[in-house]
Amino acid sequence: MSDAPRAAARRSFDPAVPLLVLLVAALHAFHAARELVPIHDSFYTYVNFHVFYSHWLYEGELVEWYPYGALGLPAPLQLVISFTPLQYLVGFAGALLGARDTLSLYALSVFGEHALFAAGAYLCARRLFPSRASAVAIGVAAAGSVVWWTQGWFELRFFYLLPLVLACALDFLDTRRPSRFWLTGAACVAWTMGNMPYFAGVWALVLVLVLGAPLVAARSAWRSLLAPAPSNLLAMALFAVPAAALVYVGAHAFDGVVMREEGRYPGTGAVPLNVFLTYGGNAEIGALVRGALRGWPVQLPWGTGMDTSAYVGLLPLAACALALVRERSRLWIGMLVAAVVLVLLSFGGAVAKLAYHVPGVSLFRHIGLVYGLVKCLAILGAGFGLEGLWRLRAAGRGRAAAAGVAAAAAVACA
Repeated sequence: MSDAPRAAARRSFDPAVPLLVLLVAALHAFHAARELVPIHDSFYTYVNFHVFYSHWLYEGELVEWYPYGALGLPAPLQLVISFTPLQYLVGFAGALLGARDTLSLYALSVFGEHALFAAGAYLCARRLFPSRASAVAIGVAAAGSVVWWTQGWFELRFFYLLPLVLACALDFLDTRRPSRFWLTGAACVAWTMGNMPYFAGVWALVLVLVLGAPLVAARSAWRSLLAPAPSNLLAMALFAVPAAALVYVGAHAFDGVVMREEGRYPGTGAVPLNVFLTYGGNAEIGALVRGALRGWPVQLPWGTGMDTSAYVGLLPLAACALALVRERSRLWIGMLVAAVVLVLLSFGGAVAKLAYHVPGVSLFRHIGLVYGLVKCLAILGAGFGLEGLWRLRAAGRGRAAAAGVAAAAAVACA
């Protein structure tokens, strides 16, 4: 396919999106029926939500400090890193209705984030590929790849808005409308909420690798970013106002507090190289291959053993293999390079030592836990292989490729 993203035909209603939301709802209903309680970091984010919501419900004001896991620190930082926009929406709506079951409200917000990931993957694929079948397959794969009940950050929030950010950026590249650029920035701000500030360096690295070449090729569109059109100014405000508020809260989160955390440099928050290379554990090739091909055990064994997974299904992997052979577009190469860099980063070798010197990356000390982003890139990249398969079939040469994909499907369903 060409380097330029291909816009999908506009329709007033796309049934695939609500159907994907229903699929995610079915997955969450399955978990709810087994009364799965969040553990590990998901429990941490749930307790933070419980404290925030209960204080708002009974006192009518934002909580000012957190007793659990934050050593009694002032609340502003937790209000940024623990709550996504959807959690704020669910929390305030639940308080208006007088709901008291905080666990159900928390699960509802996670369902919304999961659904946003699946729908965002579908919408991004509709921007990338002409075939609706490819987009639906990508949306289904995204819906089935999330393991949220142990690690709410690295197994969902770390990557859940990446497809939506890419979809907005591709819309900008396709239409050259500056408002789409600012909406991309607004999506990035929304992604930042509910996540750790030190994720930003890794996100920026991924976005540069995926979008750098297409954005440079579209440099003629940059001149229009400050055009005084009403739609452009509104989109700019949607980005600038929340971004400024987020920066302000982050800058003043520790006013009057001195933080000294072992393993981080005071002032900058960066970590020494040895901590960067080892703190979150390192990938093991055998466990990674087993996790990617078999999906069992669900979580990869490094870190705490409950932090990240690599299984996206055999069909997306087979499609990526086909794309590796046949596809040469800038976007595919960008996704491939980003995924390979992340995988090599997770082993803690030479690539990790080089990445440590990339601005912002030295704040990140969980290099073994990047597989949420790798899964997301693999799922989106699978669309290039599926499009190649459809083209082979149309040319009457797709029998062998289709047989390989069918074999992968048979193994996946076995």
